[in-house]
Amino acid sequence: MTEKPVDLDLVRAFLAVAARGSFRQAAEQLNRTQAAVSQQVQRLEEALGVALAERTTRRVSLTVAGERFRPFAEQLLALEAQARRAVRQAPAPARRVRIGAPDEVAGALLLPGLPALSRQRPDLRVQVVSGPTGLLRQGLGTTLEMVVGLQVGPGGDGRLVTETPLRWVGTLPQGLPHDPPPCAPLPLVLPLALFPDGCVMRRQMLAALDRAGVAWRIVLEADGVAAVEAAVASGLAVTALPACCISRPLPPADGLPPLPPVQIRLWSADGLDPALTMALLEHLTGA
Repeated sequence: MTEKPVDLDLVRAFLAVAARGSFRQAAEQLNRTQAAVSQQVQRLEEALGVALAERTTRRVSLTVAGERFRPFAEQLLALEAQARRAVRQAPAPARRVRIGAPDEVAGALLLPGLPALSRQRPDLRVQVVSGPTGLLRQGLGTTLEMVVGLQVGPGGDGRLVTETPLRWVGTLPQGLPHDPPPCAPLPLVLPLALFPDGCVMRRQMLAALDRAGVAWRIVLEADGVAAVEAAVASGLAVTALPACCISRPLPPADGLPPLPPVQIRLWSADGLDPALTMALLEHLTGA
């Protein structure tokens, strides 16, 4: 047999009658008609399958079942009030914000600033995705809400976080020039550690070497800056990194063609709350 649900509005009417001992006074308390209150108590009795009140011409008294039900009825309304307060006081649901950044930018600038951002905005759940700037920007508005990436040259969209030199680092093979260019093309081949195609720094390095006539070969291609820096530190290869993103002492590779500075910029998806963009920008510049 299916039990009938108990309407809390009926419970409220029952408690008013129990407290006042009168349908008329209960109706005045609830701002309803006496007939409406009487019908509500009757519907509650039907739902529970027992008589809750004994009606006389002068006064209403509770039955044994009514007396037993009364404390539970009070608990039901108390729980309803607690539930309403809890819902209204509950914090806003966590919001996931996916931020893309090249590995070297994520490690040097983005990740160090996230703990402070999380303390300031506990409603955020930040997820960091690593990859080349160009590829990450293609995901803005679909798979990512923000991108903190690299750009060469002035202008462009997005917000400027900082500008930093792009520095050659590593030990030059014996026979390569250690004086600033111009220098004549050499038969020696420069070993390089590079990020994959699509990396801004890769394009700048190879273009500068080709213009200067410096032969090169790739000995390491890696997604992560840790592997690139390890190759440089071991003397296996030379590379170029943004000065602010170099995480360990690396020897400068002086004498190679000059490179333009790189800008680190913040791009946001269309329609994203500007306050989120400004909060992240603040922590990036303060990291």
